[in-house]
Amino acid sequence: MIAKRLLASAACVPLLAAAAVGQSFTAPPPTPQLASPAGSSQPFGPSWPAPTALLPGKSVGVRPASAIDVPALPTAPSPTDTLVGSGVPSLPTLPTVADAVPGAVYSPWCGDTPAGGCYGPVGANGPVTYEPYLRTGVSLISGGGTMAAVTKTFGWNFQGGARSLFFNPTGDAAWVFDLGLSHTNHRGRGAANPLNIEVGAVKFGGGLNRDLFAVGLTELRRTSFNFGLGRDYFLNGPGVVGQEPGYGNFRAGWDIGGRWGTASADFEPFGDPGGNRRRQDVFHGLYLGGQGTWERPMGAWTFYIGGRIEWGYYWTDMIPPNDGDFRDVNLLLVGGVRF
Repeated sequence: MIAKRLLASAACVPLLAAAAVGQSFTAPPPTPQLASPAGSSQPFGPSWPAPTALLPGKSVGVRPASAIDVPALPTAPSPTDTLVGSGVPSLPTLPTVADAVPGAVYSPWCGDTPAGGCYGPVGANGPVTYEPYLRTGVSLISGGGTMAAVTKTFGWNFQGGARSLFFNPTGDAAWVFDLGLSHTNHRGRGAANPLNIEVGAVKFGGGLNRDLFAVGLTELRRTSFNFGLGRDYFLNGPGVVGQEPGYGNFRAGWDIGGRWGTASADFEPFGDPGGNRRRQDVFHGLYLGGQGTWERPMGAWTFYIGGRIEWGYYWTDMIPPNDGDFRDVNLLLVGGVRF
């Protein structure tokens, strides 16, 4: 009996040493089964109770959890804290127009962010906007020259183009640059006002022999490229898209510019009823215009409609040797959009 207890104590020594240092212990290979001592029903060998039974609360080869230093894990925020709690940083507040750089405005193309973060102001001035337009109305020829005498007073004018508006920082005035095209048509007085014009030139004896023919003007057409510079004033507040008063705005402005294009005239020769002759030439001119419009904000753009008056002077060589210069006045309906 004493021999059994000594052998069991010797077997537990390596297990106790391994548990003390936190290392695993590999059991030795099984030993041969020994015969039981006389008078004992228990075998003497590996079939004895496991060593863990000798150490209550201990696991062989595993260090107790209380002896291991494990850092605490952070606690995940609840859904409520994620949405409204302090765990989410607050979004920055967008600056207002008044806080922005002078001339910066909210742009409808930038998702209601200051234009300073999208396109930015131009220098230290206000923003630049654009407006295509259409104009149409009557054209009245006047003047004391021959061309005015052989052309009917009332004609029709069509115009189309685009304007760039360079606003001041407050947005209530803008310099305007205008580029466009126009076409004007007038009927002639025909045989009621005959005139002699040169229809050709023939070289003879070192000089030019120009033939004169009696004709009546039946139609005068002009197509030109137009360019102008002017100034617009907005009477009820800023005219910048996104800043205009919601009930609308009124605008008045003026411009001055030039025209360069081509003109063609149809003539009916005397003595040749039903005959037709056409003459074409380049012409150029100057114009002075003024207009007024009512404007309505439409969100990302502004609609406007109004009236316009133009006075122009033109130089032509359509009816040589007669005076082909003339003046006209255009009374036009104007419509367009600005963005």
